[in-house]
Amino acid sequence: MAWSGRLLVLGFASGPIAGLATNRAVIEGLSILGVRAGEYRRRDPAQRAGVFARVGVLANLGALRPLIGRT
Repeated sequence: MAWSGRLLVLGFASGPIAGLATNRAVIEGLSILGVRAGEYRRRDPAQRAGVFARVGVLANLGALRPLIGRT
């Protein structure tokens, strides 16, 4: 992860919730943001549609490199 990067924690599918070593965020100057996608549907459906569209564009460009621990 780049210096001063942003780490997005995107919900949980199943199993135990992963822990986070917060010292890494301090050392690398990271910002951590929790994203609960389901809340967008309830609180702001229009914003949800825009966010999902932008994520799709970034994915198609290969600009996203998600770290997936296991499927």
